Amino acid sequence: MAPEWDWESGEGLLRIDDPADWDAAYDRGESRLGTAVIGLAFNCTRSEASPRKVLGQAGDLATGVHIRGQ
Repeated sequence: MAPEWDWESGEGLLRIDDPADWDAAYDRGESRLGTAVIGLAFNCTRSEASPRKVLGQAGDLATGVHIRGQ
């Protein structure tokens, strides 16, 4: 059974370890994709996380969400 990720608060997303969970959230238009992609970077291979990193950054910029310091 897949974990239930809290996309609204972002709690637990640094533990995400299945790229399919991220892909489904992206398709639904969830927020906190940038946080989740950091979790993928910690828990998956570079080749699994890298394409999602680019998509997550584009989504954050499109919604006006910016990471502090950028």
